[in-house]
Amino acid sequence: MKNLFDYAKKELSQDAVLLWIFDNYQDEIIGCVARELLTEFCKLKADEIIEELSVYAQWKRIDVSVFIKTNLRNVGLFIEDKTFTNEHNQLSVYDKAISQYEIKYGKENIYKVFYKTSVIDNTDTDNIQSINQANLQNNGSEWVIYDIKSIFKLFENYSNCGNLILEQYIDYLKKIFDLVNNCELPRNSKTQEDFISWKVFFNNAVIPKLGIPDVNYSVKVYRGKFTYLQAFKDGYDKLPYLEFRSCDLVNGKVKARLLCYGVEDNQTTVMWQKKTIEAIKQDKIFDSKRIVTKRNGKDILPKQIAVSPQNVSYETVDDLVNCMRDYAEYYLKLMKSLRK
Repeated sequence: MKNLFDYAKKELSQDAVLLWIFDNYQDEIIGCVARELLTEFCKLKADEIIEELSVYAQWKRIDVSVFIKTNLRNVGLFIEDKTFTNEHNQLSVYDKAISQYEIKYGKENIYKVFYKTSVIDNTDTDNIQSINQANLQNNGSEWVIYDIKSIFKLFENYSNCGNLILEQYIDYLKKIFDLVNNCELPRNSKTQEDFISWKVFFNNAVIPKLGIPDVNYSVKVYRGKFTYLQAFKDGYDKLPYLEFRSCDLVNGKVKARLLCYGVEDNQTTVMWQKKTIEAIKQDKIFDSKRIVTKRNGKDILPKQIAVSPQNVSYETVDDLVNCMRDYAEYYLKLMKSLRK
């Protein structure tokens, strides 16, 4: 039988699973998993008995909210659920709604979970750390991060529990868990699982081997379309950055891009762009022939200023890394020459 969760990959589907598990806390089979999660998330004590439990989807736009009355206290559990996307400052908005329950129940009885069945990257951790610092200053509760590794650990002992839906969900979690522990070169760039594989590959197999000092790297998934690795040197935020996309690296071919998304469009940066494009045209390592630099007679800052010709092939991971290093070193040389 095909796994339901190979089709139900969106966050709303996962929300429904979590709500279903918690709401069946008294069930003979599912209740064991529900109590395991609630004990972990809410730090339930050994002698703490759940007397009442209510679940809500999208309460104050929070993915999953669980209100619990035990024999010892009242508890509020709030879960921001992610599959592949990043946190986009929703948590600070949710905190305003949750604060009323911190006052009502006491902040020590409020638990907030960032639940992501994928890889947690720097974007997530940086945002959540910033939000938690603000919460600490305001005497609020903190968000606790659970990634695919910690989540699968909670579920793995129930993989043969006897409930088909739960077993399929756990099988799907194991599939993602296996992906994030595998650093092999991905062969495709089509599915969310492929994008996770590329993210792990970039972080664990490429970046450590590039060996270029003073370079910042960022690896993200773009709107469920591809995974990208950005490289840029400290202090060069007003100039182009180098990007490699998973969709440009399949089939043994390599393409690199010089991009300017997020770079402010003003007179100074347009001037730098013109100099950059002219230098690229002279070296002929990248192609800038079709780059539009004027609109309505005025100079503009194009978001993509150059693309490498996709005629460089690779067979092994080392071949690929060496090629990416060559492009990165050229990019840094180009940027340094323009700063003189």
